Amino acid sequence: FSKIIADFLLIAIQCSIITFTCFWTLGLQSRWWYFILNFTSFSFSLASLSILMSSVVTDLSMAKEFIGLALFPQTLLSGFFVPVSQLPSFIRWSAYAMPLTYAFRILIEDEFR
Repeated sequence: FSKIIADFLLIAIQCSIITFTCFWTLGLQSRWWYFILNFTSFSFSLASLSILMSSVVTDLSMAKEFIGLALFPQTLLSGFFVPVSQLPSFIRWSAYAMPLTYAFRILIEDEFR
């Protein structure tokens, strides 16, 4: 339990530094606190997924492969390359099960509101 709390504290600090740098460098128009909240919650969800996957496997190299297998479909199906509404119906349900879909949608909605 203490490792998870320490990891989440480290994630929050890293997210603050990254979002502070990216937000003003890219000239984003959304609300900064909303951006950092979204980025941090997405990072927490990925960290939780990573902890779950690392508890299933015993070898570090195998865990790295599983993380890649978890992130690749999120990148393809999140709506970044192809809108979720244009995905075939038998694949669309999986897009709604992935955290990146919601993080991307929240960022786009807030940036272009």
